[in-house]
Amino acid sequence: MKSATIVTYLNYTIIFCCFLFSKYIPPPAGLPPISMEVLGIFVGTLWGWITFGMGWPSILGLLAFGMSDYCSMNSALSTAFGTQLIIMILALLLLASFVEQANLTDFVLDLLMSRKSCKGRPFVIFYYFIMAGYIAAILSFGNAVFIIFLGFFKAMMNKTGIKPHTKTVTCFFIGLMLAMLMSELSLPFKSTGLYSIGAYEAVTGQQVNLMKYVIFMLPICVSILTLYVLLCKYIFKPDLSMLSNFSHEIRETSRLNKRQKYSFVGILIGMFCLLLPSIIPASWHIKETFNELGGGGLALMVIGILMAVQVDGKPLMDIRKIGQFFPWAIFFCLAFLFPVAGAISSDTLGLKQMILADGEAFFRSISTIMAVVCLIALPAFFTNFMNNAVIGITALTIYGSISGSIEINPNIVFGMIVFAANLGMFFPAANPIATMAFAEREIVGFRQLLVYSFITWAIMCIWSGIICYMYGSIVY
Repeated sequence: MKSATIVTYLNYTIIFCCFLFSKYIPPPAGLPPISMEVLGIFVGTLWGWITFGMGWPSILGLLAFGMSDYCSMNSALSTAFGTQLIIMILALLLLASFVEQANLTDFVLDLLMSRKSCKGRPFVIFYYFIMAGYIAAILSFGNAVFIIFLGFFKAMMNKTGIKPHTKTVTCFFIGLMLAMLMSELSLPFKSTGLYSIGAYEAVTGQQVNLMKYVIFMLPICVSILTLYVLLCKYIFKPDLSMLSNFSHEIRETSRLNKRQKYSFVGILIGMFCLLLPSIIPASWHIKETFNELGGGGLALMVIGILMAVQVDGKPLMDIRKIGQFFPWAIFFCLAFLFPVAGAISSDTLGLKQMILADGEAFFRSISTIMAVVCLIALPAFFTNFMNNAVIGITALTIYGSISGSIEINPNIVFGMIVFAANLGMFFPAANPIATMAFAEREIVGFRQLLVYSFITWAIMCIWSGIICYMYGSIVY
């Protein structure tokens, strides 16, 4: 039997042992026996996320929770699939799939890279390239955009004479990695945004204001990318002189067809409608209508309208076509998380009180600055060796139990943890983007990429903590 097969069956064994036998483990003093069963189901699912992915471990974890002594299957499924939040997430994931299917990557790249302000300005070209990747990833799937932009960069290397294994290549790679990571945080319908919002609401019971989420996240993401370009210009100092005469050629494939134009307009209108309830004053009568619809009803209304609109006799949003883009793993992960994370943070299990007692004593013994450092440093470090979503969900679940002992606005802390859990970039195991970047041994040096990525990571950890705290105090 191959060693890989042995490891696979060992992981299966660990997961199912956690599901089936954790209730027989004696709980620590003061905790009811049921606490170990629920915690075991969470740990088993978490192990499945780390070793196999988000899909089937979430489904089986939800089934194990429904068959536990904590609740019935009917109660577990009602909490998982019978709430406004999960319906809103379903609709947002459909919208995200529609955005990816529209395929606007080439359009965004050519729109920025063909600007007159690029001519003779190497660092402007560098900045626009990173921003084009960032915007394209918002409107598409980050992994696919990274591959497309990597191909474009290789063509740029051949055209301009950029040499492989130089600091210039390393800086471009890190910039693209950062762009892909930030794109997942900027808007609430991206996968990381949905993970984070779902976990936070499940644990704390507090609803996230989507408009404030965008106002908070979007500028910070742009500031991180801008800071990185300044970091390259004044500290890393890559040689970009060969870009002085670079001229981007607009491709025929980047011109939007009729369907893409309608899709782009539909995306903008749909996003505006979803954010509208957070904008309009409470005194307006239409506010009552939005309150009756709720987040789930409003999101379904947007999806229904996009499906009803016809372009050349075909629906603008075709469920059959966008089905291949729908991230079912994310949907089932959040469906598992809503009932289980809520149970972990409930008073029934006693876990919250136990964590709170230790957490309160710890955070009251340190300064606010040190509290911020702790909330950022640990998730930011471990996310380079584990799945970003796993780290983010775990960190937010723990925070939900100690939020009352931290004298910082919970929305600001939420933002800090989300940024920290998604700054995985200095090790190949951090995420698929980092894996692909470090695998390009023919043009980028492993050691150089590791060193410069680590420096960038450290600076961005500090910057995200400072800017989240200062800017968050204004927004919230």
